[in-house]
Amino acid sequence: PSSYATSTQYQPVIQSEVDALLNAALGGSLPMPQQQQMMQQHPGALADMAAAYLNQAFPPGSVTNINTATPGSIMTQVAASNAADIASAALNAAFGGGGALQQPMFVQQPPKTRILVLLNMVTDEDLATEEAYNDLREEVREECQKYGNLLSIKIPRVQDGFPATSNAIRKIFLEYATVQDAAAAETELSGRSFGNNVVQASYFDEEQYLAGNLW
Repeated sequence: PSSYATSTQYQPVIQSEVDALLNAALGGSLPMPQQQQMMQQHPGALADMAAAYLNQAFPPGSVTNINTATPGSIMTQVAASNAADIASAALNAAFGGGGALQQPMFVQQPPKTRILVLLNMVTDEDLATEEAYNDLREEVREECQKYGNLLSIKIPRVQDGFPATSNAIRKIFLEYATVQDAAAAETELSGRSFGNNVVQASYFDEEQYLAGNLW
């Protein structure tokens, strides 16, 4: 035969390798039924890819012929390394991987400080006139002082010397008396709806804030 056909005879072997790899990639946190559900979102892909990668592992005309060998003998010759490579390649192809099996990414959160930065609360209209700007500052002060001892507010704008391209524009910086106050405010404000937007809150370096280096 010119190529190896997809067969349900070998599917349990490849499936078990893919299940093991997926479970390892997710730190063992995903129960097997959920793994199977993820695979079912790509119907037929696993079987087709397994056959394609087996074709690469055992090219037509090689000594080993998948059509005459038993599943046990195939896995004896493939061994754990080849089987894992086949399953890994199938898993990467099914879920958009570009190479080796990727480990989950964990984004390190900045340390908590007394300074909070709020996003999605300032519009160009809020910065256009002195009246609109002062109204925004007062509104922010009234709301944010509910969650702790609020010492200062900075809402950068071009009129205050910030470049129009500065990343600090349209952000609100809040200085609280303690980290605990800032954390309480972050819990209450993050994810809250503000007009048509959702507020995002994060922490900012205290020394940079006090020095006026905002971004």
